[in-house]
Amino acid sequence: MRYFTSQIFSTACLTATLWQLPGAVLAQLSNSWVRINTDEYDNVAYVDRASVKGSAKFRYFWTYVTAGAPYPDQESGKQIYGTSAYVSADCKNKRYRLRTVRLYDQNNQIVKEFAYGDRGAEGFATFHPAALASVNFACSRQLPPPKPPAPKSKTQK
Repeated sequence: MRYFTSQIFSTACLTATLWQLPGAVLAQLSNSWVRINTDEYDNVAYVDRASVKGSAKFRYFWTYVTAGAPYPDQESGKQIYGTSAYVSADCKNKRYRLRTVRLYDQNNQIVKEFAYGDRGAEGFATFHPAALASVNFACSRQLPPPKPPAPKSKTQK
């Protein structure tokens, strides 16, 4: 299944088209994007290593895949050339949740944005190679140590 339905992001749809962005956008991106995986549809998954935040157990990050082929959006009637997603991942259980999803047209203009927050689609990353590779990459990143609290000034109690 390679198409998004107009109202529902099911896990089945998600696994085939999760994170896509037009190839032309690659030239505009910083070098913080890392190639993670290529799937059977010639979609190439990337993760923005600069966006990886969180703790040892949970990570948050941006990801996308260069699209192997565009697909139609039922509501707008436009062809979707890419999708980016802000994802949270449970590193221990290899589960993810979509927090924000953006669909792009061929000019890299947002056609639609879904701000799911805590209600986003979730699933096991182990069911799709690109999702698993993205979660594994984000969870394996060395995070900077937490900053110590600022010292209290003499006037603070």
